[in-house]
Amino acid sequence: MKKIVFISHDGSRTGAPILLLNIIKLIKETGKYELVAVFKNGGPIEEDYQEVVKTYTWNKQIKRPLPKGIIQRFKNIFWPINHDQLNKHSIVSEMANADYIINNTITNGELLDILTRNFKGKVISYIHELKMSVLKYATNEGVDKTIKLSHQFITPSLAVKHFLNETYSVAVEKISVLNSYINIPSKPLTENNNNNSNFTVGSCGTIELRKGTDLFVAVAKYLETYKPDLNISFLWKGMNGDSETLHQISNDLNKAKLEDVVRFIPSDKDMDSFYQEIDVFLLVSREDPYPLVVLEAASYGKPIICFDNAGGAPEFVQDDAGAVVEYLDIIGLANAVDTYQKNPDLVKQQGNIAKERVQKKH
Repeated sequence: MKKIVFISHDGSRTGAPILLLNIIKLIKETGKYELVAVFKNGGPIEEDYQEVVKTYTWNKQIKRPLPKGIIQRFKNIFWPINHDQLNKHSIVSEMANADYIINNTITNGELLDILTRNFKGKVISYIHELKMSVLKYATNEGVDKTIKLSHQFITPSLAVKHFLNETYSVAVEKISVLNSYINIPSKPLTENNNNNSNFTVGSCGTIELRKGTDLFVAVAKYLETYKPDLNISFLWKGMNGDSETLHQISNDLNKAKLEDVVRFIPSDKDMDSFYQEIDVFLLVSREDPYPLVVLEAASYGKPIICFDNAGGAPEFVQDDAGAVVEYLDIIGLANAVDTYQKNPDLVKQQGNIAKERVQKKH
């Protein structure tokens, strides 16, 4: 039986770790492989992984039990057990008979370098980053190691494939595009399950500049100012992120008098109620390789509004599953929201196309 070790950068409840878990579940169903998952850093989604596959965390916060009895205390002083070293030794041991590593990010270069020292198999790197993410989360040395150690690359979109080729000179024949895989909701969904009297615009993600949280607020302010009779509300799921940015967004909502128009709710496992509540999904990311949340929203029959030249979302939306507007065109986003609010048949039509596209391709 072939053995695959999957490496994730962390255990956050965000797109890349969720996608990797979906893939692990899909491969596990075949019963043909021994599967192991390794997190560089931990996080809340670790528990979900542990229910499916043997799971390790490299930088693990190990809780040591308090010593009992004078003899055990004496041993701990003179012959202390390095639990962190034992944990890392266990992970390295898993690599000895592994056939493949599937590395789920470009940012794992330093860890990949350690884990491949006695590894004889092949490394396949599924790269989800574009320029801004690389600058924020990776080091030049780490990226170089990921590129050097990987035998093959997978990307979720053409946008990331072009980025790897143009920025790091990765040969195009070594890059395959594999659009993200999601679990389609099992229970039947209608195209619009929003029972509210008003029209709700939704978005999802961490609170940060790259995700465009400030632009989400700006669209709400424009519509509230220039089209106050539309009765539109805005809902963002995912309050975790940069604390300074979160405080600034809260300040903006207060100063712009939008606290009754824009709501922010925490991230959790329950995405169903969020997608059921919204009418359209507004992706305001300045950069997003191929957002899982776009596919999830589409699976609920929601049209997608996004920026052009900001990643892979336009590859999914095209010209019939939502609206693609010029990069950073706030008025263009607002006008798209206005159009959908006034045309429920268009919401239904394009939402159905989005849903069908997810079912066929993802």
